[in-house]
Amino acid sequence: MPLDAQSLINPNPIIHERKARTQKEAAAAVAEDGRELIDASEIFNHIRDITDPEHPYSLEQLNVVEEELISVDDRGSHVKVMFTPTVEHCSMATLIGLCIRTKLLRSLPPRFKVDILEGSAATVAGCIGCTFELHKVHGYTWWTFDGTVPGPVVRRRLGDTLEVRHTNRDATGLGHNIDFHAVTGPGGGAAATYAEPGETKTAFFKLVNPGLFIYHCAAPPLPAHVANGMYGLILVEPETGLPPVDKEFSVIQSEVYAKQGTVPGQLEHAYSDGMDENFSPMYVVYNGAVDALTEKPLIVDQDDRVRIYYGDAGPNKIATFHIIGMVFDKVYRDGDLISPPGRSIQTVVVPPGGAVVVEFTALVPGDYKMLDHAIFRVDKGCVGILKVSPKGTDSRLDLFDPVE
Repeated sequence: MPLDAQSLINPNPIIHERKARTQKEAAAAVAEDGRELIDASEIFNHIRDITDPEHPYSLEQLNVVEEELISVDDRGSHVKVMFTPTVEHCSMATLIGLCIRTKLLRSLPPRFKVDILEGSAATVAGCIGCTFELHKVHGYTWWTFDGTVPGPVVRRRLGDTLEVRHTNRDATGLGHNIDFHAVTGPGGGAAATYAEPGETKTAFFKLVNPGLFIYHCAAPPLPAHVANGMYGLILVEPETGLPPVDKEFSVIQSEVYAKQGTVPGQLEHAYSDGMDENFSPMYVVYNGAVDALTEKPLIVDQDDRVRIYYGDAGPNKIATFHIIGMVFDKVYRDGDLISPPGRSIQTVVVPPGGAVVVEFTALVPGDYKMLDHAIFRVDKGCVGILKVSPKGTDSRLDLFDPVE
């Protein structure tokens, strides 16, 4: 029975053009025993036309399979294919993998062992200089991932293979990369993802540690890339996922070291100010702007279970995250999702390059200020609003009675 649009796992997939089918050259490579060697191109031709389980498109058209993600060891009789479902944790993934395996086992000589791996892609089209309003009187040109500060949240599960496609679209000529604090290996993937302007680099990383982590550009000069906005969060959930909550938010705190530029109202990065660790930044902000979380507050309903993924991009200062009038009943310190959480915590301390996950239930309606409890930073812009909308008529006077 065909699936209707409401029940499709991915009702609006992106369709890619088919590539020209490659033909084997007359003088194809042969092994010492005279047999023709099998390569990645031949494997791709076997599986590219397999139809997706829920769409009338091929796996190639949906970019589920790519020739670049196929490896062949003909001498060792081993084929490895990595496919990438169109959505994360796709329930069709097992069926897709089975279709690929069956097709290859029927098409290849019996001597071949076939391994099918499920990948998980994070495409970052980044490094574009974007000028945003930092404050009502100041603009600032950020260096970004995907045109936003912070960059997009990457969310995966323990054991996933993260496929990263990093495209450098920086018109200024700077090289960029991505250091994932969640990645085990040299530079957290920085060297593997380094791209010059106009280049795209692809890399694969097995995620072997659950937790909430920072990622950032680590190209030289590293401090300038982080200070100018090239950072984000990567969440690696346990294999079974995190318990469900009603609302989730991501917040990253950072400092802005800046000076007045040649254009009135436009600030420029002040690298020397950041070099002096005793120097006070011009601004300390949430999510890249002074008013980011006051003009667009975090909105929840009364009795909602709330989870906040919080990171400190630095580059220099320790953050002390606090919500006035709210006690965090679960705190996963340092982004640790394995150890039992701390309970009944008022303020959490997060170092530069660190993260924390906090949870609470919004029992009493009203507006709550979020801030860094290094309290003068509030006047530098480090403040936001959590708005708890009332549900019904019970305002919980048993917990909070303002006696008028």
